[in-house]
Amino acid sequence: MTGKPETIPYSLSSPLTGKFAFPFEWGMGNLSLEPANTLHFRPMATPLLALPPSCPVKMATGFCGRPIHAAPQSIDAEPVCLMHSKDPAKHTGNPLYSQFFLEFKSILASTGANIADFTRFVFPHLNLRSTVIKAQCIFDEAVFEEHLFLYDVTFEQDVEFLGATFLQSLDWQLVKCTGEMDLQNVTFSARTNFNYSTFEKEASFFGSTFSNSAIFQKANFLKRADFSTVHFKGPTNFSGATFSQTVTMEGSTFDLTALFLDTIYEKVVDFTHVNFEQGVTFPRTKFHDDVLFIGTNFVGDSHFLVTQFHKAANFTAAKFLASASFRETRFRSDNVLEPGPIFTLTRFSTDANTLFYKSDLSHALFHNCNISDVIFSSVIWRKRPNNQNLMVFEEDLPLDSEHASTLRLPSGERDYGLIAQLYQQLKKNYDDRLDYWAADHFHYGEMEMQRFAVPGSGPFLKLRQFYHRHLSLIAWYRRGSSYGNSYLRPAAWLIGILILFILLYPVAGLQRTSTNPGAPPPPSLTYRSVWPSLSPLHDKVWAEVRLLGKSALTTIDTASFQKNSEYLPAYPGGRSLAILETLLAATLFALFLLAIRRQFRR
Repeated sequence: MTGKPETIPYSLSSPLTGKFAFPFEWGMGNLSLEPANTLHFRPMATPLLALPPSCPVKMATGFCGRPIHAAPQSIDAEPVCLMHSKDPAKHTGNPLYSQFFLEFKSILASTGANIADFTRFVFPHLNLRSTVIKAQCIFDEAVFEEHLFLYDVTFEQDVEFLGATFLQSLDWQLVKCTGEMDLQNVTFSARTNFNYSTFEKEASFFGSTFSNSAIFQKANFLKRADFSTVHFKGPTNFSGATFSQTVTMEGSTFDLTALFLDTIYEKVVDFTHVNFEQGVTFPRTKFHDDVLFIGTNFVGDSHFLVTQFHKAANFTAAKFLASASFRETRFRSDNVLEPGPIFTLTRFSTDANTLFYKSDLSHALFHNCNISDVIFSSVIWRKRPNNQNLMVFEEDLPLDSEHASTLRLPSGERDYGLIAQLYQQLKKNYDDRLDYWAADHFHYGEMEMQRFAVPGSGPFLKLRQFYHRHLSLIAWYRRGSSYGNSYLRPAAWLIGILILFILLYPVAGLQRTSTNPGAPPPPSLTYRSVWPSLSPLHDKVWAEVRLLGKSALTTIDTASFQKNSEYLPAYPGGRSLAILETLLAATLFALFLLAIRRQFRR
C-alpha cells in the first residue's frame, strides 16, 4: 500500500433529492474532503504495534504497570509483576530475590521524601537493619512471606500497613517512627517483637490479629496508641512500656496470659469490654490518670500487685470469673471528693477468692455489687468525722458527680436504702470472718442509712422527715448506745438518769413506808421540809445531804424493782417520776447489756 490516496466510489440515496455525494479522504486516521462521489482512504504513516501486557494491580498511587513476571502456572490468580507475584523463586538464595530487593531499594531511593508505594507487594525475607527511610511508605495489604528484620530502623515519615499480612516473625526492635504508624487490620501470624521501639506520633493497631506472642517490652508511645478490637491469640507482654498519651484497647481479646509489668500510663487508658481469657497481671503498673475497665471480662485469674491507680479506676459492670487479687494496690487517697476504684455493678466470682490486701479503699464505690464473700485484709476504709467509725465513700460522693447517677433518687435525695444494703454486706462479710470490731462499724453505718432514709412524698413531708431523723425510735437508739456499738454511752446515760431522779424525788416528796397499816401517812420529805429555819448553816447542809441520801436509796430501789424500799416517792408527782425512771433505767440497762454482748462476743 503506497502513500497515494486510494478512491472508492460511494453514494447514498436521499428521500428528498435522490442522491448525495459525500467526498471523504482517510488519511492518518482523519477524514478529508475530495471531489463528489468518492471516498478516499489514506494509509497510516506507521503501522500500530501491540504493547506488552503490564501488571494490573491497583496501588495507592495508581495501577502498577510493571512488566508481567513469568511465574509458574497457578502461582498467581492473574499475571502480575515480580513485586506482586507469589512466586516462591523470590525467596532468599534465588536469583529473583536479588532482583526483587534491588527494585525495592530503587523505589526507596527514587522517591526520596515522597510516597514510596508498596501496596500489595509480596515480600520475601527483608533485612533493613539500621536503615533510615525518608519516604512516606505505604505497605497496604502487603504480604511478608518470610522474616522481616527492622532492627534499629528509622521511619522519618508516616508508614501504613493497612491490611498487611506477616506470615513469619517480625523483628521491630529499636525502631524509631517519627511519623504516624498505621498497622490497622494487620495479621501477625508468627512471633512479633516491638521491643524498645519509639512511636513519636499516633500508632494504630486497630482490628489487628496477633496469632503468636506479641512483645512490646520497653516500647515508648509518645502520642495516642490505639489497640481497639485487637485479637491477641498468644502471650502478650507490655512490660516496661510507656504510654505518654491516651491508650485504648476497647473490645480487644487476650486469649493467653497478658503481662503489664512496670508499664506506665500517663493519660487515660481504656480497657472497656476487653476479654482476658487466661489471666492478666499488672505488677507495679502505674496509671497516672483514669483507667476504664467498664464491662471487662476477667475470665482467668487477675492480679493487681503493687499497682498504682492515682485517679479513678472504673470497673463498672466488670466480671471477675476467677480469682482476683489486689495486693498492696494503691488507690486514690487524696482529699478530693472523687472516686478511686469504682466497682458498681461489678460481679465477683463466688467460686474463687477475691482479695483486697493492704489497699486504701477510702475512695472506693461498691454499691450495686455483692461483696459478701470478698476478703478484705488490712485495708483502709473511710472514717466518719464525728466518731471515727468506718464508712463507705458512697455517703460522701457529691450527687452532682458523673459517678453518682445510681445513688441519686428521682427526688434528688441520696439513695440511703441502697447504701444500707452495702453496709449489710460488709457487716455480714466481717461477721463471717469473726472481725466483730469492723462489723460493728458497718452496723452503725447501716443503721445511720436507715435513719436518713426518710419518706420522699406525702403530707407534712418536712415534719415527718424531721421526726424520722431526730425523734424516732432509731434516732434515740443512736443517742442511747450508738446503735448498740457502745456500752459506755448507755452506762453514762444510766448514771445521768439516776442522778437526775435523785435530785427530782425531793422536789415531789418522799414518804416513809408505814409499818402500821391503819396509821395516817407520814408527811412528805422535801427540800423545804427538812430545812430547819433557825438552825445554823452546817445543820441545814447536813439535813439536805441526808435527804439526798434517802432519795438515792429510793432511786436505786426503783431502778432495780425493789418492793421493800424504806421511802417511796410521794403520790402523785413522785409516783409518776418513779414510773418514768423505771422505763428509762430498764431501757438503758438493756442497751448496756446488748452493747457488752456485741463488744465481747467470741
